Amino acid sequence: MSVPPFSTLPLRAVQRSIDVVWSPQRPRPGLSVSLRIHIPHAERVTIVYPDDAELDERALRVLFSPLLRSIAAQHFPGILRELAGKHGFPMAPNIRIGAPRTRWASRSSTGTISLSYLMLFFPEALLHHVLLHELCHIEHMNHGRDFHARLEEVDPLAKAHEAAMRSVVRDYIPAWLRG
Repeated sequence: MSVPPFSTLPLRAVQRSIDVVWSPQRPRPGLSVSLRIHIPHAERVTIVYPDDAELDERALRVLFSPLLRSIAAQHFPGILRELAGKHGFPMAPNIRIGAPRTRWASRSSTGTISLSYLMLFFPEALLHHVLLHELCHIEHMNHGRDFHARLEEVDPLAKAHEAAMRSVVRDYIPAWLRG
C-alpha cells in the first residue's frame, strides 16, 4: 500500500471522528510485522502494517470491525434508552450490536433489538429514525397502518428519512466496509 486509504473515520451518528495514523514497518531479520491496530486514545488509532503489505478491503474490515462494534455498544444502548423514555416506549430487554448483512436493525419476537454498528456512519437523524422504527415494533410487530402512524408521531420526518435511507450505503458507509 503506497497511500493510506483514509485518515479519518467520521462517526456522524455519535458526533465524533477517529483519526487514523498509518505506520508502515519494515520487518527486521528474524522478526515479522503483522497487521494490527493500536488505540492510544479514543480519538486516534494507529494501524501498524508490513511496509510491503497490500491492505485489501477484507483486511481493513477485519481490523476495524471490533473497534466499531465496541464504539456502537458504548453509544447505541444509551441513545435507544433516551429515545424510548422520550416517546413512552418500554426499553428493549436485550440489545445486540453486530453487522447483519440484510438489515440495519431488527426486533425479535422476544424483544431483542439487533443493531448494525455500520450505523455509526449515518447522520444522527437517520440513526434516530432507525431506532425509533424498532421501538415502534414494541407496540406493533408489523408494518401496518398503526405502525406507520406511531412512527410518524415520534418521527415527523419519517417519510423523508425513509427516502434518505435508500442511499445511505452509497452516501455514508465507507467503500471498504461495504463488502
